[in-house]
Amino acid sequence: MPNAQTATPRANGEIHLAVWSATIAISVEIFTCLFGFVWSLGRMIFDLSDAVAMIEASGTALLTLVLAVLMARMFYRHEREGAGAQQPT
Repeated sequence: MPNAQTATPRANGEIHLAVWSATIAISVEIFTCLFGFVWSLGRMIFDLSDAVAMIEASGTALLTLVLAVLMARMFYRHEREGAGAQQPT
């Protein structure tokens, strides 16, 4: 099974593109999580009766974590199966 060391230059480019795409997607998810948490925390501080704000922040953080783990699993499964480094027939 070809890997990053034995793959063609085109396949190596596809692997690097996949790595950068996953990195950018996870970075956006983390930023979204932090923004949602700060937004909800601000709502809770300025409106002490709004307990829903903390639940929203927790839900956003949990959803972001689940999505990041799923994306990482898909990426590593793709790399392990060598789908990004297959030789043309």
